Formats: sequence, structure tokens, C-alpha cells
Amino acid sequence: MIFDAPGNLYGPAYSGGAYGYGVVFKLTPNQNGTWTENAIFSFSGSDGANPAAALISDPAGNIYGITNAGGAYDAGTVYEITP
Repeated sequence: MIFDAPGNLYGPAYSGGAYGYGVVFKLTPNQNGTWTENAIFSFSGSDGANPAAALISDPAGNIYGITNAGGAYDAGTVYEITP
């Protein structure tokens, strides 16, 4: 999982999301110490499935990761999520 400059936390979940193939989520800290969760990308299988490993980010705020399955040959993908 990774933090951005404002303190939001991003991470992948191996399964779940809108299609059941995994999701990348964002946790936003609240003033009272709790967090608000938002799914920022749900994998559909054709664009990847079962995200794994650590995320990385660049100075522009893009997030990069890999999936274990899905994609053109069902062998996984490398993905980019832009703000």
C-alpha cells in the first residue's frame, strides 16, 4: 500500500469490486480518526484480474501495479491509474 502527499492510502484487493476480479481502493483519513473507503478501479478480467504485489506511484500521482491474471492471454497485466 502507498500514501500520497495529502495522506490518502491506496491498496489493491485480490478479489471483490464491481466484477469480482479485484479492486484498487483509496482510504481517506477523516478528522475523527476514522477512514473513508472508495473503490477507484474495479478489474473486469479483460483489463486484468487479481491485483497483487506492491503499488508504486510517480510524482504526477499516477499509480502502477500488476495483476496475476486477466488481460489478453489471461496471464496478467501491468496497469496505470491516473488521477
